[in-house]
Amino acid sequence: IHLTESPASITSVAATIVLPGAGPSCLYLSVRVDEGGHLDWQPEPVVSVAESRHQQRADIELAGGATLRWHECLVLGRTGERPGSITICKLLGSISIATLDKAKISSSVRLVST
Repeated sequence: IHLTESPASITSVAATIVLPGAGPSCLYLSVRVDEGGHLDWQPEPVVSVAESRHQQRADIELAGGATLRWHECLVLGRTGERPGSITICKLLGSISIATLDKAKISSSVRLVST
């Protein structure tokens, strides 16, 4: 995703259901927000069903003055079911999340156990 016009809001139509398979499923996102831009990322939940293995990675680059709001909801299993496994990695260029300017990015991940 390369955001050149701003602001933008990206959502999804429905939840992502992670099913078991021969190997792990993988979602890779590369996001760049140009100078002065703003991206609001709010997809529907990711549901990790029993015995599924899922890897999710986002490489994020914010140009000068760009801002980002990133929200994810991870649902650990369906009702009455054990969860699968999810590995999530977010890379913000070479900037450490611990030292990021809070005015530049807000991020949240919500875990829901069924």
